[in-house]
Amino acid sequence: VLKKKRGVVALMKNGLLTICAFTAAMYASYGKASCKPVSSVARISSAESVTASAFGWNATDATACLQSALDSGAKKIVVDRQASEWLVETINVPSNVELIFEDGVVVRAKPGSMKGKTDCLFRCKGVSNIVIRGVGNATLRMNRKDYLNPSLYRHAEWRHLISLRNVNNAVVRDLLIEESGGDGVYILQSHNVRLENLVC
Repeated sequence: VLKKKRGVVALMKNGLLTICAFTAAMYASYGKASCKPVSSVARISSAESVTASAFGWNATDATACLQSALDSGAKKIVVDRQASEWLVETINVPSNVELIFEDGVVVRAKPGSMKGKTDCLFRCKGVSNIVIRGVGNATLRMNRKDYLNPSLYRHAEWRHLISLRNVNNAVVRDLLIEESGGDGVYILQSHNVRLENLVC
């Protein structure tokens, strides 16, 4: 039950529990406001599946929210559609996870980020048993025009969208991959990697 003070709303969608923190004012304008990270929610670790927004969402920088979902210990992380894009800096993907992007979801590199020459949107390094996939029309996007502007960025060819380095057993499929500063999917010293139905 929502009171005037801070409360918690739990929503069940597709069998996944989404928990968002609201103030009463935010509840009154639901759809315009965004969930913010809640430390108690971010400790969810025993659930087999979680929605990313259970760990918060922020219209200008959702990096900590999405990374917390991946670090929660859940085996399946569903990135659910929000009012606008998920703007993030580099996200590190751990072992033994399935990362799913719902229909209509757009995850984009946060403008002004990726200053390092080898920065990437999703980094998979030294991990195993991962699946990164979309459902319907899911998009992963970077900001190539910015990276080509010498007044903003140092020249580099390694700002990949998905980087797989020293990875064992990985599947990347069913995604629209756009505007990377390097490769769409970069693979180095990895084994048993399968790419399916990717539009780059």
